[in-house]
Order: sequence, then C-alpha cells, then structure tokens
Amino acid sequence: MKKTILKLAFFLALIGVSTFLVSMIYRKMENKKVVAKNTKKLPATQVKGLDSKSFTIENSNNFFKVLVFFNTECEHCQNEAANIKKHIADFEKTQMTFISVEPLENVKKFATKYQLTAYSNIKFAHMEAIESSKQFGISSFPTIFIYNKEGELLKQYKGETKIEAILKLINQ
Repeated sequence: MKKTILKLAFFLALIGVSTFLVSMIYRKMENKKVVAKNTKKLPATQVKGLDSKSFTIENSNNFFKVLVFFNTECEHCQNEAANIKKHIADFEKTQMTFISVEPLENVKKFATKYQLTAYSNIKFAHMEAIESSKQFGISSFPTIFIYNKEGELLKQYKGETKIEAILKLINQ
C-alpha cells in the first residue's frame, strides 16, 4: 500500500514539475514573439540622459540608429566603446545611443572614460531594467540594435560585435 502511495505521489510530482516547465518555456517563447514584434520598428523609447532629463529615442531624423545596451563593468562593452571611438569618423551619419540599467553616475564615468561625450551623434542614457527587458528583451550585454533610416530593424547582435559588421549595415 505504501509503495502504491509513493508511486502515485511521485507520478503527481512529476506531472506538476513537467507542467511548470512547459508553461515556463511557453511564456518565454511568447515573450520572444512580443519583443520581436516590438523591435521590428524602432519603438519610441523614454530614457534618462546624462543630465538626468528624460528624452525619447525615436525615428525622427534621416539617420541610421544604433542602440547599444551595455554594462559599465562588462569587458566586451568596454571593448565595443573603445572600438567605436577608434572608428568615430565612420559613424558620422549615425545616431548612436548607449543605454544602461546602471545608475547615471556609473554611465557618466563610462562615457567620460571612453571620450564619447563630445560627439553630438552619440548619447548615453539610463533605462530601467524591467523596461529594457520588456521592450527590447535585454538579457545580456552588450546587445546592439541597428535600425535603418526608416526605423526598421536591420540586425540585432548579442555580445561583442565587430565594428566592420556594424559599418557594413549602416553604409548600405
């Protein structure tokens, strides 16, 4: 009798765990679909600039847009910023926004360290982590979104990306 009860309990536990895992996978797949839909066109996105004032990233001018989601302590993000600085002349007709979920003070130090604040086409911003995850599906750094002049997503990169790959897209 005890063996039967244990087998039944094990079976029910197995069904419960399986149901939970399937529902988690389903939710994750649905979230990916929503994020893909949200990012297909550049969404109007509220962020907070280095001056603590909010501004909106949107498809308002005739420039390519590059969004770089980064973490100041991420070595790959640091390399990305250094490489962008080295090739800054190639990004002349590109609006680039570096976005972090970290406090603005950390973002300011990063921007200053990589000497990117002097360029009018490069902005740094803070975005709440929950919003960056919900709107853009950010789960790793760096994550780069490249939008054409019409605000359509050309490519999304996760991880450090060669500058040549980015330049190839924006120089089409």
